Amino acid sequence: MRNYIDSLSAFEQENIEAILVEVAQKGHLPFPFSRKLKGVDKLWELRPGKHRAIYFYYQGNQAILLHA
Repeated sequence: MRNYIDSLSAFEQENIEAILVEVAQKGHLPFPFSRKLKGVDKLWELRPGKHRAIYFYYQGNQAILLHA
């Protein structure tokens, strides 16, 4: 995920970093910033602008981000 974020423009990087800080401080964010994936118990979609990442919480409070 870090390599992907680093490949973006400075503006997009700042936007994504701000969303990640919000997730770290508040947990799940409301739509349109994130949404729970239907049919899957613990996976959420992070939605910063046109970018998407799947995330879940590991051991209660550590968010793990997945990007393909």
